[in-house]
Amino acid sequence: MNLKSLKNKTKEMQHMDIVALICLCCAVLFFVWKAPYGFGLADESWYFTFPQRLTMGDSLLTHEWHVAQLISFFLYLPYKIYTSITGTTEGIILFFRYIFIVMQSVVSTVVYYRLKNYGFFSIIAALVIFLNIPFTIMSLSYYAMGIAFVTITGVLMATAREYNKATFYCAGISMAFAVICNPVLTGVFILYSVCVLAHEKTENKKKSFFKFAEVSFSFKAWLWIFFGILTVVTVFIVFLGIFMFSRSSLKEILENLPMLFTDPEYDFSDSGGQGIFTFKKTFFALINISPILFAVFSLLFSIILIDKKRLSHRLAYLAIAIPSFFAHIIIVVRA
Repeated sequence: MNLKSLKNKTKEMQHMDIVALICLCCAVLFFVWKAPYGFGLADESWYFTFPQRLTMGDSLLTHEWHVAQLISFFLYLPYKIYTSITGTTEGIILFFRYIFIVMQSVVSTVVYYRLKNYGFFSIIAALVIFLNIPFTIMSLSYYAMGIAFVTITGVLMATAREYNKATFYCAGISMAFAVICNPVLTGVFILYSVCVLAHEKTENKKKSFFKFAEVSFSFKAWLWIFFGILTVVTVFIVFLGIFMFSRSSLKEILENLPMLFTDPEYDFSDSGGQGIFTFKKTFFALINISPILFAVFSLLFSIILIDKKRLSHRLAYLAIAIPSFFAHIIIVVRA
């Protein structure tokens, strides 16, 4: 690349940064305007009962049987700061909505800068992430935080082109945070570890399935991701020591742990028709969120899977996906 091409590339990147900043600022202003009204009311106030109960002396995993209580790890400190300053919980829902906006801004910024080399597609990706309101709860739900941490982990690993300790250490921290939001994601790290082992055992790495982000599947990368996870685990154990082990006996904890899975919410068998979230009900619940969006994206994914020239057709796919997505956003906002 000659000097002139380099200058043009730099100028193009600067222009793209300006466009990205304008788009993000507009999105932030929209969310700030929308915050007092919110998007949905279901469960929003329930999440803040977890840190509230901890301040009142309740014990984690003993006095509450829902796994979502683990997000107290993230909610307790901002809850404590807010109530200490104001002396009340009045306005705390709005406070956490503003924190949600900050979280979405950070995640979108990370997505944009990591995908920057893909041109204006990076701006679209960042905006899609920013405008995503999981289950229409504009707050720090385990849905929203889980998706945010999974996104950061994925984009850090998928875009890694050279070995960088800080990148993989941060990916490990983010992965551990995602597991706190949804413990089932522990399986993702186990699967990743198996893939790393398979990659290390592959003799001809040029033909490896993981070539698109080969460095992320090296043992060195795995090690620093593990260190990141270990850091969070250490802090989380201290958190459990303060809010569980110091408040409940080991006998109480062991007696109550099985109760976490006795609630009908975790009954996937639908025996007697009592299961709340069976696979069938969950599938149709996802469709009901936006039948049109579900149909459009299902069709697109099916076509993309069999399209051998999918990269050359990506603008056409994008032209279909973007209007569908923003139409869904408009419908949600108007509702």
